[in-house]
Amino acid sequence: MCRYLDPACFMANYFSACPESSTIDFVTLRKVRDHVTQKLEDQNVVIEWTRDAVMNAMESHSNLFEIRDRTVVWRGGPSQKDRITQAFDRGFSSAFLTDLHSALKDGYDHYAHT
Repeated sequence: MCRYLDPACFMANYFSACPESSTIDFVTLRKVRDHVTQKLEDQNVVIEWTRDAVMNAMESHSNLFEIRDRTVVWRGGPSQKDRITQAFDRGFSSAFLTDLHSALKDGYDHYAHT
């Protein structure tokens, strides 16, 4: 079974898994996305990351995400990250979400601090 994450779901999970982060540039976010895809390839994870899909997610969820100087800014507020992310995560098992957040944290630690 394929596990599909659209850009909004991926970004919401990123900000939830990395609570100390409220901004990330697009280049680093793409590297984290590639890292997560590779790390979870045995679980058939597909994270859509075309320009049109990302821009559509930014526009459709402008209350959560903002583009500022080639950077994605979380607008949902720090206390709302987990609650908002749950709305995107319907249909995923808690085991998968644990693996996803672990891969996101690992990618954040590797790419956001280099």
